[in-house]
Amino acid sequence: MVVIVVDLLLVMAALVSANMALAWGELGSHPMGGDKSGLAGLGGALMLMVIRWPMLALGLVVGAYRGGFAGLPGSKGTQALAAFAIHLLLGIVAYKAFDWVVTAIQQDNPGPLRIAPVFGLIFPLMTLGVVLFALHRQWAPRHPVITAAVVLALVWSHWAAWQQGYRRPSPPPAATAHR
Repeated sequence: MVVIVVDLLLVMAALVSANMALAWGELGSHPMGGDKSGLAGLGGALMLMVIRWPMLALGLVVGAYRGGFAGLPGSKGTQALAAFAIHLLLGIVAYKAFDWVVTAIQQDNPGPLRIAPVFGLIFPLMTLGVVLFALHRQWAPRHPVITAAVVLALVWSHWAAWQQGYRRPSPPPAATAHR
């Protein structure tokens, strides 16, 4: 029963995570110069981080107690604590990276924007994959088609949301030929 509840939380976490991918896509492609008033809306991204983090943390801890990290040394409690600590560290790094990128936008410095895909796509997909594997370590290998479909849905939802948020630079106006 606990796994079903955690799986439902993971579905919600995946939806929140896809919305975070959209926010990181916007953040990673924010135009330099000009109006910065739109940055206030990115405060919602911080709330989504706070919502998603405990859902994934619970999945990691339950997965550890279900034997999802059997290859790691120590007892299940030690493995759960290690997974929780790594997740906490990544959460702090993601928050600091978000803050760093927003500050860079405010200062018209495009350099830090390049790290947005790491926190909008790579880390969330890795974390969701680790949680799913930890919770369903015995089940997933016996159901490869369903497992692949879930993984593809996660990747697609994050990529589609990222693309929705990513602002492509406008091409320069075409030079008009004067005759």
